[in-house]
Amino acid sequence: MIWQFLDTGLHTGAYNMALDEQLAREVGAGTRPSVLRFFQWQPYCISLGKHQRMDDIDTARAQAEGIDVVYRPTGGRAILHAEELTYSVVFKNEITGTVEETYRLISEALVQGLRAVGVDAAMNPAQPNFRQWYTQPVSKLCFSSSARHEIQVDGRKLVGSAQRRLSGAVLQHGSILLGSFHRRLPEFLNVPEPAKIIMRQMMDEKTIEIGQITSVNLETLKTAIRQAFAEVFSIEFHEAEAP
Repeated sequence: MIWQFLDTGLHTGAYNMALDEQLAREVGAGTRPSVLRFFQWQPYCISLGKHQRMDDIDTARAQAEGIDVVYRPTGGRAILHAEELTYSVVFKNEITGTVEETYRLISEALVQGLRAVGVDAAMNPAQPNFRQWYTQPVSKLCFSSSARHEIQVDGRKLVGSAQRRLSGAVLQHGSILLGSFHRRLPEFLNVPEPAKIIMRQMMDEKTIEIGQITSVNLETLKTAIRQAFAEVFSIEFHEAEAP
């Protein structure tokens, strides 16, 4: 089976999210095969899940610090995209099953790639009570909790992902944390200062970055994850360019 591979490098949040949507449309229409894409963000960017409210964010402060704000086509909660490697996977009919089953397969590939570079990653076996969780201010942060099959190291979240089915295609994308800048997200939320303090403490307790674990060259990490996807999904990659 042939998939395309794209490494689109550094782009704005608007470009990155629009491209993911375009790839999903093309895969869903059958004009492009399944795709694995790597990308990063310039400038740094806060992304909101499609059901979140923009007024959750102090957009004036974000703008003053040169940080973009954008909506994702997927659900989930806010992420500050900074020192990370972001991946997206788009496929149509090659993979069958529920959202949870496809999420698990993608997580297996990510875990295998991370372990290949010395990161002792594992999937979270439990599912939080998100209905109760979303009543709490800290739920505004994607990295404040881990869903089943999300990727952790020593119980702390390393990769945050979201999935959506769009026009015949499945889109999943996520952030693999490399450095700690993402922990500043509470500074840009419209919540009282006591809540920000709790959020900072929770992010310190609940998240981890590759930089805290080991030193990995970015290109080495990309190669390892790409190879793991090829093995887990029994596919061959062909290099492609962004549309």
